Amino acid sequence: MPLILGIVPISGYSQWVDPANGVVVEPSASMSQFMRYGNTPVSLYTGSIDVSVPVYAYEDHEFNVPISLKYAFSGQKPNDPAGSVGLGWVLNAGGCITRQINHLPDEAMATGNDNVYGFYEMCRNGWSVPSIISSTYPFWNTSDYFYPMGRENVEAEPDIFSFNFMGHSGKFIFWGENKIVVFETSGPKGNYIVEPTVAYAKITGFTIKTKDGYTYNFGGNENLNTANDITSYNYKFGTWLNKYNGPQVMWPLVSVTSPSGRKLTLEYDKPDEYVVTARPTSYLIDDEGNAGNPEKELKWVHFACLSEQTQKSLYLKKISLPSIFSVDFNYSGIRNRESYYDRQGTSLTKMTTERLLESIVVKDLSNNTVVRTVSLGHTEGRPNPVPVLTNVHISDIGYYSFNYWNKDDNSMANYWTPYKGTLGIDHWGYSNGADNRGYLSYFPTSSLDNNKETITSTQRNPNFKYALCGALQEIYYPTGGKTEFIYEPNDYSAALIKSGLQYGEPYLENYESNKTAGGIRIKQIIDCNYDPQKGRWTDTVRIRTYKYKGADGKSSGVLLRSPRYRSTQVPKTVIPNTYSIQRNFMGASDMLECIDTDYHIEYKTATETYRDGSYCEYDYSNYTMGSCADRPIFNFKTATSQWAPGGIVVNDPYRCFYMRPGSRKAARGKLLSKTVYQAKAKPTDADVPSYMEIYNYNTIVSSCWRIRMTRYYWYQQEIITESCLMNSSSKVNFFGDGSSMSINTDYKYDYNTDYVKEIKTYDATGKYTKQTIDYASGVGYVAGSPFPEKVHTQVMMPGETEYKTVEVKKYEYFGLKVTPTLVIPRLIKLWMTHLDTPKTYSSAVEQENDLILEQTFVPGASRFNQITGRDGTVTTYLYGSNGCNLLAVVRNVSYNDVSAALGNFATLNNYSLTTAQETALRNMPGAVVTTYSYTPLTGLASVTDPSGSKQTYAYDTFRRLAKIYTGGNLEQEFKYQLFN
Repeated sequence: MPLILGIVPISGYSQWVDPANGVVVEPSASMSQFMRYGNTPVSLYTGSIDVSVPVYAYEDHEFNVPISLKYAFSGQKPNDPAGSVGLGWVLNAGGCITRQINHLPDEAMATGNDNVYGFYEMCRNGWSVPSIISSTYPFWNTSDYFYPMGRENVEAEPDIFSFNFMGHSGKFIFWGENKIVVFETSGPKGNYIVEPTVAYAKITGFTIKTKDGYTYNFGGNENLNTANDITSYNYKFGTWLNKYNGPQVMWPLVSVTSPSGRKLTLEYDKPDEYVVTARPTSYLIDDEGNAGNPEKELKWVHFACLSEQTQKSLYLKKISLPSIFSVDFNYSGIRNRESYYDRQGTSLTKMTTERLLESIVVKDLSNNTVVRTVSLGHTEGRPNPVPVLTNVHISDIGYYSFNYWNKDDNSMANYWTPYKGTLGIDHWGYSNGADNRGYLSYFPTSSLDNNKETITSTQRNPNFKYALCGALQEIYYPTGGKTEFIYEPNDYSAALIKSGLQYGEPYLENYESNKTAGGIRIKQIIDCNYDPQKGRWTDTVRIRTYKYKGADGKSSGVLLRSPRYRSTQVPKTVIPNTYSIQRNFMGASDMLECIDTDYHIEYKTATETYRDGSYCEYDYSNYTMGSCADRPIFNFKTATSQWAPGGIVVNDPYRCFYMRPGSRKAARGKLLSKTVYQAKAKPTDADVPSYMEIYNYNTIVSSCWRIRMTRYYWYQQEIITESCLMNSSSKVNFFGDGSSMSINTDYKYDYNTDYVKEIKTYDATGKYTKQTIDYASGVGYVAGSPFPEKVHTQVMMPGETEYKTVEVKKYEYFGLKVTPTLVIPRLIKLWMTHLDTPKTYSSAVEQENDLILEQTFVPGASRFNQITGRDGTVTTYLYGSNGCNLLAVVRNVSYNDVSAALGNFATLNNYSLTTAQETALRNMPGAVVTTYSYTPLTGLASVTDPSGSKQTYAYDTFRRLAKIYTGGNLEQEFKYQLFN
């Protein structure tokens, strides 16, 4: 099966917060967008839209490489960099691995001031992690973190890695006994084998292998390491955080090798200039002061600062397959147009941002000709000249043009794309137009009641008018149509919060009326046609209107990241007449993520209403469901006498206030049901369904753990590595007489690999069809082989008591190519029953005796060269020199005989047989031959059937199919009309 290059939504936007002063180190803008925006589900679950512009797609029997521009915008976030495509757009090509560093990097080697071994070293060396109670850190240690091990210089909190490439996505962590645990994957988790490359206390690259024989390489080249070129400035202390040779947080995809050995390569460029990222940030420090005689007060005091990061950026330069095609990405020169505020929010400084993607050129490497040119047009926002994509011109297709909300509204001239470092943002980082000058106005005032915070000031409240700026309003297509997008504010009636009411654990709070959250959601989509005769838009083809309400009429929204800025702890006074301790925690809301997610709101239910009044209702799994809520933190203990003199005990501390708990994100956002309702004749008519789909999921709970210790407490926390797999589905048709008919399907899995092992489909009459799948195992196979060994299909009719066999398929594999982690078969025999009616067997032996050799496949790496049928008929498949194109199908002649007749397959052309070669095939005794030829990177050029009749395909200058000829006579003609 060909491999797909593209983005699948996953989580994994990664960064590193230096433990010493809280400065955030991020990946480059384009790479962080690639992961972050790819993480947000494009669906009504988040109120987001799915918009992309296809740039080019290459496909053969091993590779499928689509390249596109993807739009992902949830509202104006002025402090996020626009990247190399423009505000809200991402280049959807390539792939990468990123990581969230938890405290210290996993590969730390006990050098420098930290003097600590990271989690990877602990796993690699097989060190055990004893109970934290054996920790012996002294009271006078002033580090922000303790290392909770008996081996006091080993950190026990693994980093979390995320991958996103070629249709694959997921996460992994290092774990005990030199293992890597893979989870939250887009496919079966048993399909992935991850191998790191570590040199000189650095993770320099990764290899990910999938069990279908593909190998993906990431990083591995020092020139791709942007971590060596990162510096960040802390305006509070007036110092630079220089992280030369520091932790790397991103590894780009550099090559893909297919089972046959063909290699797709990706090349990058890293120019010399340093790109600037500027955003408000915060960190926590402690401060002691007298709280009354003889008491003493210890406070965590919040300081705000502007974090300025400079780093070199990576730009995808080329994707190529030798002798076949290449895609070149061309960028502008150094861009020094935008500005950012200083820490007081008053004066502006010019900043260097990422270069702009200006064009994409696709070439045919067989003759070095240009197949397609794609040009990107940009304008600039105001007052900050942020790049904005206005059009995309594809040479053989035409123009895509874009308009954006509030772009020409002069009243918004100072707010459409604000300057970086602005403090005029809401709790979630969206623009709100507030005139917050200086960092004291950046933090709202609030009150606390049992550690439940109530925000009393308004300067960080959301404002839809400003968040809407820059949102996509219209797309004009080269075919003459357009689509309009209308948005509305996010709202919610339940929120995930933390307070002393639940001992610091996250819990849901429900509200009587709806509340507004930051960002925007889709309200309506309008599709229109253009009439070239009248020169105007004359017809609205389709209108879709969206609502996000529950059965109670309130918003179905659940706020997953509630704003939080303060927390206080008041412990007991253990020693009479000495002192007590009060602890105040404060922090910026954008640092206080309650769950592991890249979106701040979810919707349990959404409806899509059509122009005729019919509508469809969607229900999604969400945080309010017990199976989707986060699991609690456990083994929480105070540090007590491990470090405290005089027996001071910290009582009921506010648990991990600014720390992210384990998440069951994989179980959320799943479609639970889809119900289509008929249009009503009158508004008072009852809702009448016409069709329904229902889905149930089975969450297999599995987890690892991490230990984190602060100066005052430690806790053991789960890292959820569970699988969320479809357990059953039902499709129901409703009829006018009130009756219905449903088809139900149940699924069972091998939970070690997530491979499906049984599928049962049944209806209300009692008829069942069941298919069971056994996977290959034994000598030469690794655990979790993806190759089926037996597929058994059975039926049970009403009134019968046992299943009857309809079909059995048994596979035998020979000539295996075995590596330490992969097994690729070179010969496959398929044995099958041949039953016209179901049959009951008295024993497995009797069933085996009924199997007949149906087909013998002789694969050439990842394609079949020969198939032998049940009746002994042999069919040979002949491919071009690089294996891309099928040149001939020869029946009644074996692969070996065809090889002998042609002499040397290496002399075959990639796109067609020579006249001599085709003649040799057709002259073979008994041969029935069909031949094919191709126009490079365009399509089929001709097909010649066994009788010699030839059909040819002609293309226009834009490589579009223009004419089809049969026997030299014109059979069909195609004409295209574009509106630009």
